[in-house]
Amino acid sequence: MSGKHKRVVVPVDQPGMSIHDFPEEAPPILFEFHWIGKAYGKNKKYKDGAFHLTPAYDNFLADIAETCWATNPGVKVKGFISLEVHMWIDPARDSDSLLPPLFDGIEQSAIINNDNQIRGYSVAVKDKEKGQPDEIMVMALPIAHRRSLSRALARLSRLLYVRLNHSSEEEG
Repeated sequence: MSGKHKRVVVPVDQPGMSIHDFPEEAPPILFEFHWIGKAYGKNKKYKDGAFHLTPAYDNFLADIAETCWATNPGVKVKGFISLEVHMWIDPARDSDSLLPPLFDGIEQSAIINNDNQIRGYSVAVKDKEKGQPDEIMVMALPIAHRRSLSRALARLSRLLYVRLNHSSEEEG
């Protein structure tokens, strides 16, 4: 992704108002990607007296790296970052086992030098529909902007809450 990032305009409590009306609180997006497939955690197979990562894990890691690199050609991030992660997975799955391969895949894409650059993350897990593939969406922000993003999202939530409550009062 090069140049300016296109953002979706989200209407808030006043006509013509959007999240863009808060530029001081809108952090820059360093990179983002959307992956669809079968996600595998750090599953290990006991073989020859030792644990080995399975080929399914290795394929998932490589697929994350390829998707991240292909979606963000030429991007190289220096410094610490924070990730916003959204996962649509089977409700019985344990989401925390998917984070290590996700971080390793981003590192393997060469967009970051080392996954220790990831100093913060927020994960939202949603249940996928039966028969549908797993989905993972990732957005990376500079770590310094994490607090400003939280403030912007909190303000947006309050404005949407006011707008929704005002709409329901008018209907009632």
